[in-house]
Amino acid sequence: MRWLTVVISNRCDSRCGFCPVDKDVPDLLSIEQIRKIVDWTEKDPPDILQVFGGEPFLFVDHLRELVKARCGEFWIPTNGRPLSASEEPWRFLADHPRVGCTVAIDGTPESHALARPRLALDIPRFLALPNPTAANYAMTRDNLPHFAAGIRFLVEQGFKVIHTNFVREQPYTPDHLRLFRRQLERAADYLLGKNVYVALLDHQNPPGRHYCDLGRGCIGVGSNGRVYLCCVFATFPNALRHEAWLPAGAAAPARRFHLCLGEELGRHGERDYVYPTECDFCDIRDDCWLCPASNYFLTGDLNRVAPWFCDAMRVRAQVKNSYQHRKRALREPAAAATPLLG
Repeated sequence: MRWLTVVISNRCDSRCGFCPVDKDVPDLLSIEQIRKIVDWTEKDPPDILQVFGGEPFLFVDHLRELVKARCGEFWIPTNGRPLSASEEPWRFLADHPRVGCTVAIDGTPESHALARPRLALDIPRFLALPNPTAANYAMTRDNLPHFAAGIRFLVEQGFKVIHTNFVREQPYTPDHLRLFRRQLERAADYLLGKNVYVALLDHQNPPGRHYCDLGRGCIGVGSNGRVYLCCVFATFPNALRHEAWLPAGAAAPARRFHLCLGEELGRHGERDYVYPTECDFCDIRDDCWLCPASNYFLTGDLNRVAPWFCDAMRVRAQVKNSYQHRKRALREPAAAATPLLG
């Protein structure tokens, strides 16, 4: 297994404006279910185990059981609020220095406040942890004009790893795409020569494969205790009944898709999923964040991509390739004479 996502609960102490997770559902994995997951990893240890939610640090007792799992990397995302309110998450991280932690910070405090509650996290203390740490920057249409400034702010705070992602439920117009390009280019100009990882500019899939390896490498356990062949559907176990996700006039896909139907913990078996053939020959295939679950949420069809998202991925690939070319030229001046691909 390459990637295992465990959703302890969807409950959260924050109400971010763009988050579609139903935070009031009563589901919560039991300690016994957590132990079953730990036993499962003994037989098939994942390269990466990621806790999701909800806010994981609301359930530190569950984390203390889950951290016994056999895995390569272990990551916990947080909105940062529990670390501002209690010492318990800090003690957990100190006790388990192998556990990585990503904190949600959408750039500058002003940019962050556009969709999230004010963050009171002690950033220097967070970065001083012995654990692997990173920032998670959710790019919305509202904070898009501030993206480059937000990247600068996070680097100046001391972050060396910045995960960046689209809020995909907000389609980009041509004006948004032009702004996206300008902001990416400004961020790339600033980052050149700095030893910082930013996902939009540095992420590269293994050649010739889709990045999630859906149904085989990427598995999720939902807070309802069922196994999904997609971490996104584990996060939104009611996705097939969530009409708010569907565009006007779209019909819910047939329930024959195994990845949408949770199997009982302990009865899980691998399933094949055929990726959309229309994407197999794209010249940015290995740079694309293709996600069948995102296809569903955006178009109502697992196999139909949203055209605006293809356009955004193409902009990202062009800027990223130029940025990577310039980085190589700094390290190896002869590389500047190499023709730029893509």
